Amino acid sequence: MKFKTLVPYLAFILLMLLIMIGGPRLSAYLTKNYKEKIDEHADTCKAYVYLKKTHKGNTVHFRYYYRNRPYKNDEQNDEWFDRLRIGDSITIKLDSTDPGSSYIID
Repeated sequence: MKFKTLVPYLAFILLMLLIMIGGPRLSAYLTKNYKEKIDEHADTCKAYVYLKKTHKGNTVHFRYYYRNRPYKNDEQNDEWFDRLRIGDSITIKLDSTDPGSSYIID
């Protein structure tokens, strides 16, 4: 086989390896960065789980009120998905300057 015919295959294999190795690391970095941004102006409140979905990962959807305004958000996390049920009350941490940004803490 000529080198020119191998290049697309090698490029594809390299791309797949980068996605498999770099994907989880990028996801962890983005999650950490998101939580650190919220922690700068953090406040906590109660929320309740209103939906659980398994499409593209295990996701828990929750609703909450902050300063008498309704908000909703979701978190993709296997641990929370297995532990929580629809209707459960949870504690979330939210950004007081952007209350739509939040994550589950308990």
